[in-house]
Amino acid sequence: MQKSNWNASGVGGVQSLGGTGALRIGAEFLRRWYNGTNNTATPIYISSPSWDIRAYRYWDAAKRGLDLKGLLEDLERRFLFPFFDSAYQGFASGNLDKDAWAVRYFVSQGFELFCAQSFSKNFGLYNERVGNLTVVGKDSDNVSRVLSQMEKIVRTTWSNPPSQGARIVATTLNTPELFDEW
Repeated sequence: MQKSNWNASGVGGVQSLGGTGALRIGAEFLRRWYNGTNNTATPIYISSPSWDIRAYRYWDAAKRGLDLKGLLEDLERRFLFPFFDSAYQGFASGNLDKDAWAVRYFVSQGFELFCAQSFSKNFGLYNERVGNLTVVGKDSDNVSRVLSQMEKIVRTTWSNPPSQGARIVATTLNTPELFDEW
């Protein structure tokens, strides 16, 4: 079974089959455990343009920028759970930190959240399907409970993701010289 890691700061993660695998794990967890009132499933909203699910506006094609008014109208007062998809971190602006700003801002504001990450794209490891689902909770006990349920989902979905790509990513991110070269 895929081992999850967490620490006292209320952050943990589970390895996945690329970013889509991370999205799948998180969506299945939310489907099972994050229900709305009267035991009805909570709808999942995703940014538009995207797949045909409950979409919210965020892109103004005419202005080629953020549709802030539409975004706020679509998401206001819905008691939403933030779930970020970070498939191209470092590609949008050329800066890893700048591209992670939104996620870090939500964490700094005290939100619990999920963040799906793909390393398949920004490491050129498409065939290796390297991903991660990060869980941010208020404390390590909550994160531990969430990860234990996610491990069950992972086990019944694909059992173990491939390890070679994950080792390449981990080595690169944890070796300053390789990180700088990357």
